[in-house]
Amino acid sequence: MRTLLLAGLGLSLLLAAAVAFSADKADSSAKLLCPVSGQAIDESVSSAFGGGKVCFCCTKCKAKFDADNAKFVTKANLQLAASGQAKQTDCPLTGGDLDASTKVNVAGVDVQFCCDKCKAKVTTAKPDKQIEMVFGSKAFSKAFKVGKDK
Repeated sequence: MRTLLLAGLGLSLLLAAAVAFSADKADSSAKLLCPVSGQAIDESVSSAFGGGKVCFCCTKCKAKFDADNAKFVTKANLQLAASGQAKQTDCPLTGGDLDASTKVNVAGVDVQFCCDKCKAKVTTAKPDKQIEMVFGSKAFSKAFKVGKDK
């Protein structure tokens, strides 16, 4: 009986930890994908990047990223935002103050803009272009902050 009670307690703690981890995600609709392959990630395979941690599906993708991450920056930035490591502070197009009424979902991440004009530029673009417009190097550095002090 004691063993069952301890096993039940262990399972409860495990479930609580899983719920706490998922609550840390920036947006529960955002699926974290490997920036190299686009496959589901394995959180045990990761690299430090941009002040955060980017995860990969396998060690081969991690090695490709570590060797030359320039072509994967946009998808890595997307993962930082989707995982909650990067918080939006400004408009990705202008760097202006955010207007909550302009919120849209870009690749599973809720994003805000400074005005309806910026929102329209992104929402009328094709999905791959939207990702580049919001999470590309220049836009990301203008609009997102990585780390504890956001």
